[in-house]
Amino acid sequence: MDYPREDGSTERSHRRQLAKSTQVSPSFDDDSIDQGYVFLWDTFWELYTPEGISFSELSAWQYLTNIELTGEERKILMVLASVARGKVDYMREKYRPKPKKSK
Repeated sequence: MDYPREDGSTERSHRRQLAKSTQVSPSFDDDSIDQGYVFLWDTFWELYTPEGISFSELSAWQYLTNIELTGEERKILMVLASVARGKVDYMREKYRPKPKKSK
């Protein structure tokens, strides 16, 4: 997680900032976290876009990476995407410019 991103920040610092801004506080430094969960979290961020994750994208990812997810792992990724999408929609609505009232 300490590899550099295009903007020079690390993935770890980017995710911490994201956690602060979305009020989600996962512990990225805790070695006691099951590596399966870390794998799912990393996979989620690899696949996620503000539009969510589609089943076809998930299937294509599995095919291209030759990684077969279990049904439970697929469900977890889809739930994470749904929750994140809800937050994105909420933030878009909250900060959408208000229409100017005409006189």
